[in-house]
Amino acid sequence: MPAQPSQVRHRMILPVLVHPGVPLDPGRNSLNLLRLVFAIIVIASHATYLGGFMTEPTWGPVTPGRWAVIGFFIISGYLVTGSRNSRRLGGFLVRRIARIYPGFLVNILLTVMVFAPFGFYVAHHTLSGYATTDTTPLHYVISNLGLKMTNWNVADTPADVPYAGVWNGPLWTLLIEFACYVIVGLLLCVTVIRRRQQIFIPALFIVSVIIQWQATPVLDWVQAILPKQAYDISMLMQLLPSFLAGATIYQFRSRLRYSLSGALICAVVSVGAIIAWPTWGPQLVSPLLGYVIFWLACLVPMPRILHTEDISYGMYIYGFLVQQSLVLLGCQRSGLPAFTVASIVCTLPLAIASWVIVERPTLRLVKAGRHIKNPSFAFEGVLQPS
Repeated sequence: MPAQPSQVRHRMILPVLVHPGVPLDPGRNSLNLLRLVFAIIVIASHATYLGGFMTEPTWGPVTPGRWAVIGFFIISGYLVTGSRNSRRLGGFLVRRIARIYPGFLVNILLTVMVFAPFGFYVAHHTLSGYATTDTTPLHYVISNLGLKMTNWNVADTPADVPYAGVWNGPLWTLLIEFACYVIVGLLLCVTVIRRRQQIFIPALFIVSVIIQWQATPVLDWVQAILPKQAYDISMLMQLLPSFLAGATIYQFRSRLRYSLSGALICAVVSVGAIIAWPTWGPQLVSPLLGYVIFWLACLVPMPRILHTEDISYGMYIYGFLVQQSLVLLGCQRSGLPAFTVASIVCTLPLAIASWVIVERPTLRLVKAGRHIKNPSFAFEGVLQPS
């Protein structure tokens, strides 16, 4: 008699609850689902202050939204390292640009064509003068084309909101993400590093943690040498260890086994380290947090559609825009829970449209150009690192 579906699920889940655990299956994991959850956490975290309810809560020095970003970077470090190992630098960078930039470009264009005009009309009850203000729509687009966000408002909007003058706060992380791509991409051009990755990548992770530990003198030096880049370098110092933690986990993927006992130990040690060293503890324990994330990826079942359809990036880059627009409409007056739910629900169609109209076609075009058969179109490739 064939096993019942409930028995099959039980057999799949049980090994990751007990010792010795199971490896991460490249073809059967829930990394796409976890990324989507992280994007939703970012939206929920931002709802607290965008709606004017309270300051964004923190655990240690880190907000829930930033913890979610750390999770993004850990997963990305793992998958992107796999991508770099499977192709040359040129093809690797083309894919990374194709994954981030078209969605980003459409996002900033929609900001000046839809969201900012709406904000301007709410503030002035007319669109007259929208294109000729000090912070013009054209200036917003041109100044931010390089992925580095140097201007955050358009025509002095959004105005009359708790967090005025910023349309899309999370976009600052995209430059940091791409910088991590470039760092790993270039490092693996060095023959000795590529051949001895299991030594050099963990060593670089340790160096990145030490730099964060000594952040104050390092940033003082950066401020003296590169004052205009000091903020971006500071953010890179905070997030690069998480990316390298994912890259380190990738080095030992064939040996690692994920179990409940291991996840509990990693979680307890992580909590202790973050409490003891709040300024650099999160960076230090990133590999342990990565273990917990990948254990969840083995444990949690994922809807089949998310194996090939990934809307997490769209949720991430449109959530803030939607929330600022909802505040202009007064939706925050319904309370924090209702505002949070409305933010997620209203962002979902834009995320789907971004994936279907912009992101997926771009990836198909790039992969078709490289003559790759049977591609997986998931973000970074949940089935295989792309």
